[in-house]
Amino acid sequence: MMGKSMWEQAKRARREFPPGTRIRLIRMVPPEPQPVEPGTTGTVRSVDGGANVWVNWDNGRSGIAVIYGVDEFVKIEEEKE
Repeated sequence: MMGKSMWEQAKRARREFPPGTRIRLIRMVPPEPQPVEPGTTGTVRSVDGGANVWVNWDNGRSGIAVIYGVDEFVKIEEEKE
């Protein structure tokens, strides 16, 4: 059963990073065996109950989430042309 703190963390992550939010990765905390490179940008696809933020990475990587409250990433604004 999910603890209240994990539920609250997932709720905060969903509020802060709704689908469509653009992010930039600062760093993934080990032990991710094949981490996404720092500085990579992407678009949030979803946030699951474990506060994993699933991202469509601009470099084509898939199946790798960032963990809210563990990995370091920031929200970015869409670049205007």
